[in-house]
Amino acid sequence: MPCGISEKGTEQQKTTYDVNYNFMNNVLEIAKQYDITVCLENMPMRNFSLATPYEILDFVKLINDKHFKICLDTGHIVTFPELSVSKVVRDLGNEIHAFHIHDSFPDRDLHLLPCFGAIDWNDFSQALKDINYTGGLCLETAPPTNYLMIFMKNFVSFLQR
Repeated sequence: MPCGISEKGTEQQKTTYDVNYNFMNNVLEIAKQYDITVCLENMPMRNFSLATPYEILDFVKLINDKHFKICLDTGHIVTFPELSVSKVVRDLGNEIHAFHIHDSFPDRDLHLLPCFGAIDWNDFSQALKDINYTGGLCLETAPPTNYLMIFMKNFVSFLQR
């Protein structure tokens, strides 16, 4: 998760970039020693300069290190109604190293179980296939506990289609 506040379009934006750039480069020095990949997550804040998946992609390309990739948060994408989750997956492709999976609606970040919000999960599943994604999916939700095991079994079956 990037460090910063609601500073998009202000004088503070360059400071935010500089702080994140310096921090990530320091973290990457350690990550390289252990061959670890560090991921930066897209955020649900419209007034933050490192929030959208495309802003995160530009930042990852700026750092330009094989140990620095993207953690794509599906529910956070939904808070930008002009973006399509599946298109973002296809556009970011092999820069994605991890996923935070949850559903939401454009008005706020809800961390709903998949299929309970606005995301087209069939197209998302196809997008994963289109980019040949073989990494992990982290379910980042706040479901009622009595439904969690049933949901997990059904979701795994869905993704295997």
